[in-house]
Amino acid sequence: MGENRILIGLGALMVAGGLLVSVVLYNQSVQIKNLTALVKNQNNFQNQSQTITEKETTKTEVVETDKNALNKYIITRKGNLKDGFSVSLYDVNGVFIKTIAVLPSDYLYVADSLVVYGSKVYFLSGDQKTTSVLNEIDIKTGVVRALGFTSSKTTVGGVIRKWFVSNDNKKIAWTDEAGKINVANLDGTSKVTSKDSYTGFHRFTNLQFAPDNTALYILSDSRDAGLVKWNFIDNTLTTLITFSVVTISPSGRYVVYFKDNDTTAIVKDIIKNNFISIPLEKDYAFLDNFAFSSNEKSLVFTDADLGGVLPDKTKIVNLENGQISLVKEGMPPRDFVTNSTIVLVQDFKTYLVQSDGTGFKKIVDEDYLGIVDAW
Repeated sequence: MGENRILIGLGALMVAGGLLVSVVLYNQSVQIKNLTALVKNQNNFQNQSQTITEKETTKTEVVETDKNALNKYIITRKGNLKDGFSVSLYDVNGVFIKTIAVLPSDYLYVADSLVVYGSKVYFLSGDQKTTSVLNEIDIKTGVVRALGFTSSKTTVGGVIRKWFVSNDNKKIAWTDEAGKINVANLDGTSKVTSKDSYTGFHRFTNLQFAPDNTALYILSDSRDAGLVKWNFIDNTLTTLITFSVVTISPSGRYVVYFKDNDTTAIVKDIIKNNFISIPLEKDYAFLDNFAFSSNEKSLVFTDADLGGVLPDKTKIVNLENGQISLVKEGMPPRDFVTNSTIVLVQDFKTYLVQSDGTGFKKIVDEDYLGIVDAW
């Protein structure tokens, strides 16, 4: 889904000059006890889950919602690290579908490690003192699977900071305690590890698979290597952008970066070699929360104020003509449900609005995780 400049709060992997803040994976050795409790609690929760049998009747009642959005489900989270989290499914009208899974308080490493990739949910479990492992939740069945091949002992420097799963849920990429990047199939086969630890990537920010799953985009705030494409099939590296990169579109065609300062963002069309400038509105502090629509014709972002005196302004850029329009004041964007329906999140509550600013409504008093196709 569309990603922001500050990605889901796992912290950045930073390497300034030759200084590498190592990333660490945790082993699954602490998982057996917790996973048993997880499945038990999860099954109890699922027994209480609801199934909406008259979805078509409900959908026709909401005329202001983009019709294409009616074929989507929204995944949310509710809870905290002390009490645990539930992951739930709603339709775009806010109608509860079911609870997908319950994660006990001692299982999830950090709240923001819950991420939706493709049609599944992923999260990091473990702690800083022992081991950790990445996990996968099947949205339809609620089954939780520990990806044991990603596990590792914690070392000085912290925990795993970045990972990414391909949109078809076939491949996963993650960083290890040595600062190297690993790529494997979701069953753990065909693992490839980068030769370098990317010590030149100070403020390493994200990973993203190319659409054909033969290469990985490596994003960094580094002005020396802002965007690198690693073909892990033949182990070749290609530097695409040498500025501070914020995000890249799903196909890799568009790249958002800051050239000289944080007051003007540049959107580069790599295919046509065209550029769109996004200026910061007067009296605002910085641009943030960039997210692409799936057809890559639109980009949303926020004019943000550090002091919170001015309301955040969610705006949208037409990537075909460069026109910038105001969508909504007061809350930042998180994602697109469809190419014309935008997700907004404020105070852990999820809202929807059309790209022209109409049809604004609250969906649920829970934090947004992602969008999946309805079934």
